[in-house]
Amino acid sequence: MDPHGARCRLHDGKTQLMQSIRRRLLLPLVGLYAIGWLATAIYAYYQTQHEVRELFDEELVLIGNTLHALIKHEILENEQPLLPLEYHPRLTETQHAIAFQIVRDGKVISSSSELSQDLNPPPGLATITANGAQWRVFTMADKKADLRIHILEPLRIRHELSDSITLSLVMPLLIVMPGLLLLSWLIIGDALRPLRRVSRIVETRSPQDLSPIDSHDVPGEIQTLTNAINRLLARLDDALARERRFTADAAHELRTPIAALKAQAGVASRARNADERRNALQQIEMGVERSSRLIEQMLTLARLEPESNESLDMQPVRLCPLIESCIAALYPAALEKDIDLGLQRCGCRQTRLQGNEMAINILLCNIIGNAIRYTPANGRIDIRTELAEHHIILEVADNGPGIPAAQRQRVQERFYRAEEHRAIQGSGLGLSIVARIADLHRARIDLSDTSPEGGLTFRVLFPRY
Repeated sequence: MDPHGARCRLHDGKTQLMQSIRRRLLLPLVGLYAIGWLATAIYAYYQTQHEVRELFDEELVLIGNTLHALIKHEILENEQPLLPLEYHPRLTETQHAIAFQIVRDGKVISSSSELSQDLNPPPGLATITANGAQWRVFTMADKKADLRIHILEPLRIRHELSDSITLSLVMPLLIVMPGLLLLSWLIIGDALRPLRRVSRIVETRSPQDLSPIDSHDVPGEIQTLTNAINRLLARLDDALARERRFTADAAHELRTPIAALKAQAGVASRARNADERRNALQQIEMGVERSSRLIEQMLTLARLEPESNESLDMQPVRLCPLIESCIAALYPAALEKDIDLGLQRCGCRQTRLQGNEMAINILLCNIIGNAIRYTPANGRIDIRTELAEHHIILEVADNGPGIPAAQRQRVQERFYRAEEHRAIQGSGLGLSIVARIADLHRARIDLSDTSPEGGLTFRVLFPRY
């Protein structure tokens, strides 16, 4: 494998990741900008229309009232139109024309040239259609003088003004939007800089370096990622340390039996008669059995390591049938030493504990097998169970040499064996396996003397649920 090619692919993947995050952040911003601009345009348009309508309506009312005040007395006194039909004044100097029509006794006495028909809108403000166009009209009705004044303005003027004002408001936002998007692109890129830094740190690291990533100046959102990576690195370091320890322990513990096997094989090859050869082969067979048991226990302990048992299946388990099964399996070994082995009392036959049946079976067989191994010939091993308020108690009591109180904690360590017991065949792993299984089941181990004369009582207190 080309490491440079792999590094290039990693760099390309990192670049694509950064661009993807940028796109994912930028595209919603573009959508939000567009929606915001559209909402602003719609709001500005309707708000402008509202303001223009109110302003121009007030202007129509003001002109109508002013015109009424100017012509009322003249019409009542002279009974003649103040303005001839052919006179069409522009009442304002703005760009839009105000049209008018004055009606008295049902007859038009004055009107703007834009109006070629009589109007009859209700008093007040209204919208009408006249001469093919829409108008906004204010009608002033004077019943005493039988006078009506209509002041009109084309709606087209209002619409054009509303459009012009709205465009002048929203067009600057549309013009600055590319600049905002570019600024957002740069800001997002700057915000992703710590992520690129963490990526470079991980990329340039050697496979042997599992130290935590420095995250003191990393933003909180990315710190969550770096903390997760650090936890993963810690678990990997732990797993590799366990593997190294397992390899070292295996090499150390298997060195002696393999050397013994090699020596016995040499003896067998140099044997001068059949008896010597048979004796050497028997020693080889015993050595193979010891090595096989050691390897089996080491593998069992490795399977029970914390990171290897996440999927340990916990089910309701009956303890007494498992005890009887272990006694049956180990009874031949007890019989060879004339040891009285039996289940004295099972006080939890109807009760189940929450656990893994295979693991509890290994725990029972290790405790009972350990008791058989250290109990002298013609000894006694009593097994009993009982129910307490919060526990299911397993008790295995023997009349062997026991364990001094100062060493009872250490015997649960891997490969530890007391000096006075080194002559007895064993690997030093049995009780460490028991301790690990007990820990997995949240059980507590208690070691005590069977009697003042000696012996060991091994108790395991399983929690009741």
